[in-house]
Formats: sequence, structure tokens, C-alpha cells
Amino acid sequence: MASSDEARSRVVIAVGALIGLCLVAGVAILIARKKLLAPDHAASDQGSLLDQLRAMRDRGEMSQQEFDQAKASMHAKLKEGLMNSKSNRNQGASKGKV
Repeated sequence: MASSDEARSRVVIAVGALIGLCLVAGVAILIARKKLLAPDHAASDQGSLLDQLRAMRDRGEMSQQEFDQAKASMHAKLKEGLMNSKSNRNQGASKGKV
């Protein structure tokens, strides 16, 4: 009888450990998935930076020429990032990936 109770308690402990591992793995998967599927905020970051640059120009902290140079640089970087993203998606699609 004692052997039966001992075996039963070992099974309960093992099942509890497996449930705990499943919960931890599930949380880890949710966190990883959230980070991988998060939208790219580069465009919105660039927009807020552009607003800050406009405010600096309006306050006289930078010239119109400096503002235009900074804006052109931002547009070029954003366009390059979008082109790289589009290129990566096209390469994935050509390999059978979506």
C-alpha cells in the first residue's frame, strides 16, 4: 500500500512538472512571437523626428538648408529600408516562403 501511494505521488509530481514546463514554454513562445511579429516603427519614428526638426527650424535653431538636408537624408534612409524590406519579402516568396 505504501508503494502504491509513493508511486502515485511520483506521478503527481511528474505531471505537475510537465504542466509547469508547458506553461513556461507557452509564455516564452508568446513573448518571442510578439517580438517577431511587432510592426516596424521606423516610419513613425521618422515622422516624429521630422516634427522635431520642423519645430527647431521654426524656432530658428536650424536653417532652412539644414532642415532640407536632414529631411532628404531621412527620406533616403526610409526609402532604403523599405526597399530592403520589399527585397527580402520577394526573395522569400521566390523560395516558396511567404
